Amino acid sequence: MLLTHKTPWLRVVKHDPFAALRLFCFSYAGAGANAYRAWADAPFAGVEIVAVQLPGRETRMREEAFTAVTPLVETLVRELAPYLDRKPFLFFGHSMGALVSFELTRELRRQAKPLPRALFLSGRRGPDAAAEERDRVMHRMNDADLIAELREMNGTSAGVMEHRELLELLLPIFRADFSVCENWQYDDDAPLAMPIHAFGGVDDPGVSRDHLQAWERQTEAAYTLEQFEGDHFYVNHSRDQLLARVDTHLRGYSAVALEGASS
Repeated sequence: MLLTHKTPWLRVVKHDPFAALRLFCFSYAGAGANAYRAWADAPFAGVEIVAVQLPGRETRMREEAFTAVTPLVETLVRELAPYLDRKPFLFFGHSMGALVSFELTRELRRQAKPLPRALFLSGRRGPDAAAEERDRVMHRMNDADLIAELREMNGTSAGVMEHRELLELLLPIFRADFSVCENWQYDDDAPLAMPIHAFGGVDDPGVSRDHLQAWERQTEAAYTLEQFEGDHFYVNHSRDQLLARVDTHLRGYSAVALEGASS
């Protein structure tokens, strides 16, 4: 189905009806499709960029946010399926978005639906990487402690953090998203058949290089790992460098897609 069909689940960031590939982007906890607004200027050629808009945020603020992975990915399969059979596609996800895109891919495989050509997984530990003692159950924190944690994570704009009324409006979204991440349990399954490209920040206190390396166990295809300057939200501070690297990978997948279309 063409993306001109209106759906609350998708926001077109960069439209190209003649693109060889479609890149679906999944946001981190507390964020919506606007997290990828700046990607409209990405150097990608022949790639349509689409951000996934989950309930409970931005244009869907009045809707109830999901608090668990399973119902979220089952719903995503149903809502996104019409847009997965027109052209080859890929998933990019940062933090919670990496978890969602990974589990969505496994659910698509279980339902014998079209699968992404590759996964770009950012700022998230491989699913079988061990938890650490410093991990906190953030979705159960009181408001003051949760706000302090958000400040420390450095991913929410200063304007939001200083706007008490807006912050109180957003706290339920953060709690729901942290519940998705913190209540999720990894079920061992066969490795995926598509490449996985793992990315992270060199100064991310919660996601080390070893954590990123764990993604290699989730694919029987190619695997790459690259880190960039910055903390957990290096995706903002080192955006240009990240996009350049993603572009390098996309050029390869685009060439394959074009070759397949012409054969």
